[in-house]
Amino acid sequence: MQKYKHLFIWGVFLFIFFILYIWLQNTLYFKYILKWAKNNKGLLITVIIFIKIIGIVWPPIPGALVSIAAIPILGWKLAYLSNLTGLIIGAVTAYKIAEMWGEKLVKKIIDLNTMKKIRIKKGREIELVILLTIFGGGAFFEAVCYAAGLLKIDIKKFLVGIIIGNALVGIPYYYIIDKAILLNMTLIAIILSLSIVFILYKLKIRYLEN
Repeated sequence: MQKYKHLFIWGVFLFIFFILYIWLQNTLYFKYILKWAKNNKGLLITVIIFIKIIGIVWPPIPGALVSIAAIPILGWKLAYLSNLTGLIIGAVTAYKIAEMWGEKLVKKIIDLNTMKKIRIKKGREIELVILLTIFGGGAFFEAVCYAAGLLKIDIKKFLVGIIIGNALVGIPYYYIIDKAILLNMTLIAIILSLSIVFILYKLKIRYLEN
């Protein structure tokens, strides 16, 4: 059951998000909220980036969900880029925390058992960080950021890896969610979201934990 904890948490958050979106759409306040958000895009983007940063530095916060919720307002491209910006800043912050203060501090933030599963070989840094970014997700990705700092992986290679890995999953994911919302295919969006999370989780188990 413990192996599916991450999947369960993501599933619950995604389900709640879409249910709230359906409910909000049918209220009198929806158009006013939409109008306010569209008039304050700069503030909304700042909030998305900030929450994403905090979500990586302190993993219990699911930072990506805020940017997903903003897709109807910002469009999938800007929502994705906002999430990516926060991801890069948050990843570098976690990397630097681990690099500067070491395992003594990191073990208070990330489970050491998760950290021990991460192996990044010299000469294959970009390839492995891409795979860990794609298949990791959630708190596992944050563990990758801290592990990279502890292992003193070249930060440029680390950043290239997470940007490519995130793009390979994030771009199609945000695009599909955007189209599903526009077509009011909420049920399909829920099923698709849970399916993507489940597939990536199973691939992570197959390729990264064996």
